[in-house]
Amino acid sequence: MSEETRRDIVLIVIFSLLSAIGMTSVFLGYRFLAWIAIVISDLYLLTVLLLAALRAEDDALPDAAKFWLDEKSTRRRILGSTTDIGQLLDYQRYRLAFRDVASNTNERTMIATVLPPKVFCPHTVSLEKLTTSKLNHIRRLGLVALFNAFVTDFVVS
Repeated sequence: MSEETRRDIVLIVIFSLLSAIGMTSVFLGYRFLAWIAIVISDLYLLTVLLLAALRAEDDALPDAAKFWLDEKSTRRRILGSTTDIGQLLDYQRYRLAFRDVASNTNERTMIATVLPPKVFCPHTVSLEKLTTSKLNHIRRLGLVALFNAFVTDFVVS
């Protein structure tokens, strides 16, 4: 067993003990101890996620991606016959997106997100048209939360 695997096992055991302490203190009524356990476990999860993000190789994505679009050629295709003068296009900003086509075997019908800049989507994703949209960032996130709510999912299905 490698040193990294041993360290991961130790961290998992520590995290499990903290979770057990937090749950036990909630049942026994020790709120202060429960809050300490919750804060420590949340900080641990944050640290793990940050370390995983830092360890990830950014160069591995283009090789692993099934479809990779070159920004220059895709930009030319979006503009069509319009001259490219460096104008800001929708794909260069954050925008609301939701899935058009849902399989009837899926558990969720409505799946929405806010796409980051410079991300292209297939034709099965509906995108917010930023040139006519009146949404600011807060309203956009609120709509995503509403679209992904179970109530909306129930009404849509």
